Amino acid sequence: MAKHFLSFFIILCFFLFACNSNTGNEAYNKDSLMLINASPDAGPIDISFNGKVINNTPLSYTQNTGYSLIDAGVYQVVTTKQSSNVQLLSVPMLLKSRRAYSVFFAGQAKGNQMLYVATEDSLKNPNKNRAKYRFINVSQNSRTLDFRLVAAKDSVLIANIPFGTASNFNQIKPAKYTFKVISRDTSVKTIDTISYTLENGKIYTFWAKGLINTTGANKLGIKVIKNK
Repeated sequence: MAKHFLSFFIILCFFLFACNSNTGNEAYNKDSLMLINASPDAGPIDISFNGKVINNTPLSYTQNTGYSLIDAGVYQVVTTKQSSNVQLLSVPMLLKSRRAYSVFFAGQAKGNQMLYVATEDSLKNPNKNRAKYRFINVSQNSRTLDFRLVAAKDSVLIANIPFGTASNFNQIKPAKYTFKVISRDTSVKTIDTISYTLENGKIYTFWAKGLINTTGANKLGIKVIKNK
């Protein structure tokens, strides 16, 4: 009897250990995921990962979700027009374990030019009395852009960022600043500025939206996401 009880006890311990290990692995394999609609002509969109719509409500142009948890792995990512089966994009995407991602759905829906730009986000807190920021260029026809600090003489904070590319995170003293995006192509006259207050200990993404040499809602502009 004692022998049978001991065997049962060993099996039970092994089962509980396996359950705890699985629970740990599930937590270990979770990612944080943010989605952004950066396509100027797509309209409101729904985004699904392996058939499951991730955004709670359709994302309009320049809108973003917060970070949500998702299992690491390979997904088929499908973007559709709001509440329809009209596909704008269908691509595979790999999410590695324990990462934070921002996924910008950029390019133009017209002519099947839509694409995604995914970044791994560094959400580690900045140094004391500092804020973190980065710049991402998702203005499809911009080639490269500078992200500048507007002052008596502009300071180039991040230079020559091509379309579909993100800078590393930099750190800066918290304050209210005016920033500018501008092309170094002298034939391009389009620029945009934004005034924004960076808070101590916070993390920000500035991103270039729209198109150069365009007017109206789809013109070149700067948007800001507070990542953390």
